[in-house]
Amino acid sequence: AAIYIQTKNWNAASPLMGHIHTPKLHLLFAKAKEAAKQYKEAAKAYDVAKDMDSVVRLSLTKLNDPRRAFEVVRKTKSTEGARMVANFCLDQADFRGGIEFLLLAKDEQKAFQLAENHGVMDIYLEGIESYAVPEDYVRVAKYFETRRELGQAGECYFRAKVYARALKLFMEAGDDHINRAIDVVGECRDDALANELVDFLAGEQDGIQKDARYIFKLYVALGNYKQAAEAAVMIAEDEQKEGNYKVGRDFLRQVHLDLIAHNVEVPSKLNALLCLLHSYVLVKSKNRQGDHVASARLLLRVSHSINRFEKHVVPILTSCVVECGRAGLKKSAYDTALLLMTPENRNKIQPAYKRKIEGIIRKPDKSQDPEPVSECPFCKALVPSMELDCSTCRNRLPFCIASGRHVVLTDFTTCPNCKFPAIHSEFVAMLNSDNLCPMCEVSVSPSSVARIENPKLKSEDEPSK
Repeated sequence: AAIYIQTKNWNAASPLMGHIHTPKLHLLFAKAKEAAKQYKEAAKAYDVAKDMDSVVRLSLTKLNDPRRAFEVVRKTKSTEGARMVANFCLDQADFRGGIEFLLLAKDEQKAFQLAENHGVMDIYLEGIESYAVPEDYVRVAKYFETRRELGQAGECYFRAKVYARALKLFMEAGDDHINRAIDVVGECRDDALANELVDFLAGEQDGIQKDARYIFKLYVALGNYKQAAEAAVMIAEDEQKEGNYKVGRDFLRQVHLDLIAHNVEVPSKLNALLCLLHSYVLVKSKNRQGDHVASARLLLRVSHSINRFEKHVVPILTSCVVECGRAGLKKSAYDTALLLMTPENRNKIQPAYKRKIEGIIRKPDKSQDPEPVSECPFCKALVPSMELDCSTCRNRLPFCIASGRHVVLTDFTTCPNCKFPAIHSEFVAMLNSDNLCPMCEVSVSPSSVARIENPKLKSEDEPSK
């Protein structure tokens, strides 16, 4: 093969090259092919000879195949190959490509100047990410500051761990960057910076109070779950005031799960509001099932706190009267009708229901069977099934996500997905109808829900482990 190559007897040499594994001979063959201006065969031979810089050179100068050159350099990380590709990119005014390959060629200063001159600093940042030191990020941050690109400057100071400057820039950059400001405080755990951010979120600096969800996220980032829970209740109450009951319920559900995951006791106020909002959401499911008794009792629970549903006072009370009538709860229907006919409400009642409600008041029928009772899961005293406070042991009772009633130990289960408690028979009956957990709204097979024997429930007075 060597003799044939030296004598340029390609017809004789070519068939032999596939049987040869000596890089030196392939390199000799490649150079001879290149000298003969057979560049495609030369590049293939250089590849076999592992001379990848020559492959890059030919791809750029003879074969008009820059993509192949780019791929080779990205794979080999060759400094010489990267320099050739960078020069090619600069000749083509491809500044992004030039920066990428200048960095591979270890020419960081030239790459930075190019990024600075042509406004493509993001490519420079991406290129140095795997090995950059704080000084590199500070240099880039100063560049962004001079251009008033505050969010990007804040990101670079954050990476450089210059926390105070990063926080200041994120706060100046606008609401889109508040989450990153929270990340800064969560990472550095500096009390002074945390207080500065709290003041900013409260509107102390610009007179504009920020969304309460940011305060919640800040407390979570700081690991202060007790204050996070208090903020969560405020957020849910705001959603409730706006009539966004399901939004508030879903938010509290997630907070509840997060607190449990971090071994933090769920505050009774949060649990009570979650129960109230879930009771409202649950009414629609009960109506679909035709369970008017359950629907009526859930609406009665909501009606007892009707001042917290100020956007929909009259519609809720009207539905409560109607459902109580269907369920045979005549005294409850009469009591709720009285609330509806107060001066502030009566003119808002839909005409289709007004006469019926007036008739309930004019001819009152206060007959009503007492509410069914079931055992308290803590002390086994008999408690009305919809009551969530035991008058005997003074415990707050866990509520069933499928019925709104308090749970019982003899028919207890939890959702396989969200782990919220339920009465087994009620939960399975609901899944047979809707196939969705009423709390987390994830599809659950009824066969996957097992009755839990002797469950251990924790009372609110019991200290957390």
